[in-house]
Amino acid sequence: MPLTGVAQEQTVGLVLSGGGAKGVAHIGVIRALEENHVPISYVAGTSMGAIIGGLYAAGYSPHEMDSLINSEDFLRWAKGIIEEEYTYIYMQEQENPAWITLDLAIDSAGRKPLLPTNLVETFHMDFAFMQIFTPATALSRGCFDNLFVPFRCIASDIQNNQAVVLDSGNLGTAIRASMSFPFYFKPVEIDGKLMLDGGMYNNFPADVMLETFQPHMIIGSMAADEYGDADMGDIISQVQTIMMERTQYDVICESSVLIEPQVPRLGLTDFSKSSELIDSGYEAAINSLKEIRMFLVDSISPQKVKEKRQAYRSKMPPLIFNRINISGLQDNEAQYVRSVLFHETDTIGVEQIKKDYFRVLADDRIAYIFPEAEYHQPSGYYHLNLHIIKDKSIEVKFGGTVSSSPINEAFLQGKYRFFGRRASSVWLNTYIGRFYSSVGAAGRVDFPGKTPFYLMAGTFYNQWDFFKTSTAFFEDKTPSYLIKNDFHNKVMFGMPMTDQVKVEAGISLGILNNKYYQTNQFTRKDTVDETTFNNQNMFFYFEQNTLNRRQFPSTGNRITLEIKHFRGTEFFVPGTTFPGYREQEKAHQWVEASLRYEKYEPVTPWLNLGYQGDLFLSNRALFSNHTSTLLMSKAYAPLPEIKTIFLRKFRAHNYLAGGVKGMVSLRDNLEFRNELYGFQPIREIRSHGETKTAFFGDWFDRRYFLASSRLIFHSPIGPISVYLNYYQGHEDPLGYGLNIGYIFFNRHTLD
Repeated sequence: MPLTGVAQEQTVGLVLSGGGAKGVAHIGVIRALEENHVPISYVAGTSMGAIIGGLYAAGYSPHEMDSLINSEDFLRWAKGIIEEEYTYIYMQEQENPAWITLDLAIDSAGRKPLLPTNLVETFHMDFAFMQIFTPATALSRGCFDNLFVPFRCIASDIQNNQAVVLDSGNLGTAIRASMSFPFYFKPVEIDGKLMLDGGMYNNFPADVMLETFQPHMIIGSMAADEYGDADMGDIISQVQTIMMERTQYDVICESSVLIEPQVPRLGLTDFSKSSELIDSGYEAAINSLKEIRMFLVDSISPQKVKEKRQAYRSKMPPLIFNRINISGLQDNEAQYVRSVLFHETDTIGVEQIKKDYFRVLADDRIAYIFPEAEYHQPSGYYHLNLHIIKDKSIEVKFGGTVSSSPINEAFLQGKYRFFGRRASSVWLNTYIGRFYSSVGAAGRVDFPGKTPFYLMAGTFYNQWDFFKTSTAFFEDKTPSYLIKNDFHNKVMFGMPMTDQVKVEAGISLGILNNKYYQTNQFTRKDTVDETTFNNQNMFFYFEQNTLNRRQFPSTGNRITLEIKHFRGTEFFVPGTTFPGYREQEKAHQWVEASLRYEKYEPVTPWLNLGYQGDLFLSNRALFSNHTSTLLMSKAYAPLPEIKTIFLRKFRAHNYLAGGVKGMVSLRDNLEFRNELYGFQPIREIRSHGETKTAFFGDWFDRRYFLASSRLIFHSPIGPISVYLNYYQGHEDPLGYGLNIGYIFFNRHTLD
């Protein structure tokens, strides 16, 4: 009922509902209340309401919350994306066409496989919550009554099937627990109990506000929809129906007002309409002011709130660390992690800690890290507590390529990981397909420390079978005109120069065997020409990489430099179609250098441009005939499909090449991509028609172009693309089709 008298120091409790992305409307509500002199004495929230309420309680202004929610950082946290500056390519394995990765595990009783517990990786979010909320936790000494505004949030204790009111401890951890939607985000452990989203039992904690703080009036902001019926095709709706109790969105005292912003139906983490939602919350609060003033007389000016906020935040101790504690690992495993985190200084700033955190996460032996910072009053510094869960010992990947052209393949890889003071792994993979088949095995030992490095050894067998046939997957082959076989053993050393830069060096011993016809006029009685090249290869490789995808990237850049020295012997055995029957043996030795630069950057919110340049130089000599010379030359393959076609015009011993790319974002994960490339052989490799021997053409006399248009859907298992390519100078210049998955192969000797 309306007030008839003025109470001294009226108190106002603000209750913020859950609602996923829709909950950002609460920011507009808070902004309207502050601008119109409405005091906020206490705040309580659930899920997204806990995030907004917690930010306010930690001393964030509505403007700062608006900027944070609409930032690229926040979108990355919600989607589990790690920005390029925190990628660590040193630990990344060779690119492969895997769709799905499974870590084989059984529970402690050994009875059943364990499945993943979350769809979105929370690594970035966990660190961000630690960074944002830790100073307020330190200043309040873990008591939520001592925050800028006293605060409560709700989580769900899934072991005891009940709501839990969180009023103390680590503020970031409490909020992270409150918004951990089941199966979407990983649960959080508090006091030995697993906590999930508070909306499971109480999505609008008006009762908690009344019982805990007993304010003179309650203002509620409701930005959640009542859950509808479960949808056969929507797993989130099914989870909501099973696990979320129905909530009554009303306030339970007479002196109360419920604000209901107009919110659209949005996905849980769809923050594309955040600005509109904030405006909606602001408008709804403005429309409720008259009703609020029926119960509330007290006022506080925005300037006074600003001064109090500044005074509060000025007392927060800066986030500087002098100790890192590790739990969850055995002593030798923890020693390995400490070696990765090696520091010469006694104190560490938050940015360096963040780099260290993601560096540890890049190791595939680490499944999860939950960071918490603890302030130590005597020293004035923080301790960083890392609770680490190591990954399972066995990793299995499977995937491949499904295509309308005859390049379909299946991929399977198994890896066993060893974890101790040093970390090592062994793996075996296989590709099975009509066009490409391979078996590879390798082992790697990592040596952490001030200057980390690794040693790796592997053996590989590859076969490419180029042929003309229909696109029917099971149709019999016609006779092949070119089969490439590669067998090599490799030993290499690698180390990082920075988080995004690595160098590798090693030696390879290999046998290349190519069987081919140099004419399409042959019968089944004819025998092929055969060239074998027994070789050894010393190599050096440099890579700087911040690309956002392993195929079809749209942001970041990449620089690669590779220098190789080859020496070996060529053996040529002519077939029945070759104009001469003399076998040949020839020694070869050459040095080559390959440099590539590619960069992608946004031009508008929906348009990205990319640039790519290549330079390849070598003193490689001609081989015994034209085809064998082309087979031993460097192929220019900026498009995935070129790796599956023998394009004679795009092979050379020395060349310059470059291209431009335009990527138009049609909607999330759907992209229209156009690419144009030019290829300039320094001296083209040509053929004497009668003798079929090779010779070099004139300097820079011919050049060729590639073009591509494709529609790409970046699915959870990999890209799905419909493409149209143009290859100038090729017998069939137009290539078109559908590819599902990645086109990658094990590296061969000449790569």
